[in-house]
Amino acid sequence: MEHLRFKCVASQAKSIYLYKNTRSKLLNACANLYFNKQCLAKNIVPKYANIRFPNTSPSAQITTRKAQITRIKDEIKFLHKKKEKLNLDLYHLHLQGAKEWGSLWDFILRSINKDLNLIMESKYKHLELKIKNLTRSQSDMPKTFHHFFPRVINKTNISFTIEEMALLNKGLKYSLHHKDKHWLSNLALEAEAALNPFPRPEQEHIRHQVAHNLRKLHKLDNNTPPPNTPVTKSKSLTRLRKKLSDAKAMVTEADKGNSMVIIYESDYSTKVRDFISNNNSVPVLRDVSNRLQCGIKNTINDCEVISLNRTSGNSPHSNLPHPHCEALSEFMKLIPPSDQ
Repeated sequence: MEHLRFKCVASQAKSIYLYKNTRSKLLNACANLYFNKQCLAKNIVPKYANIRFPNTSPSAQITTRKAQITRIKDEIKFLHKKKEKLNLDLYHLHLQGAKEWGSLWDFILRSINKDLNLIMESKYKHLELKIKNLTRSQSDMPKTFHHFFPRVINKTNISFTIEEMALLNKGLKYSLHHKDKHWLSNLALEAEAALNPFPRPEQEHIRHQVAHNLRKLHKLDNNTPPPNTPVTKSKSLTRLRKKLSDAKAMVTEADKGNSMVIIYESDYSTKVRDFISNNNSVPVLRDVSNRLQCGIKNTINDCEVISLNRTSGNSPHSNLPHPHCEALSEFMKLIPPSDQ
């Protein structure tokens, strides 16, 4: 429909311009609501909420982020209140305009809506571009590549399968999960014992659900185990042990990086002996622990400040055991040269 054109005095057009301005404010508030909600959803910060604290510590960064999110949420709450008030004002202006203009008010509304729709279409395009620019500027962080130590370092000629390497990559502290032979029966008994605190009418319903889940577990347990089950991992561990035993190799820990080193036992012993001989170590022909222990005892007894309980259980005079010597394989991280 073409724009409605007619002549009227300023007092007659007052209700039209009031309605148009109020509706324009309402549509702008809805557009700003959309923009702020998109900022929260995309985890971006608009310029008006760009709050900064002088401190750059991790706690200050967390506080900064919380303050920015709170600022955006407060803006959304304010816009909701503004929208509610504008809706109420627009309702009263609509009734006033319909009373003053009668049947012409419908044509006037169509003309106003057409003008405002063109304006709001341009505004939403601007907001989408703004969101896109903010997302690009706040997500394009400088990429830093960190070169980690390899998880497994194989210094032998032993070849391992994919399953065996996956098990080795879990590290020396990994423990295989093991299910008891009668684990399903034990689970049923534990579930039945857990039902006692519940009221009797609820027990039957819960017992029915437990029985349904146990049947599903029983069905899955009877099927062929997938490749990552404890059974297959246990078989892979058995093969690993056999390979290491046949090749007279061992698994030890590297000196850095929490890496695992697979090395021949002869090479390990040679490296330990070379380390001891190359560091001017002197062999001790006689155990000096007793002499040192006597010196410590005499010093403690002569000291008037230290008061010790002389019972046999708390006696400090017992000789300490010899420390256990354990060598770690030295390993250097391989870092590619920089382009500079």
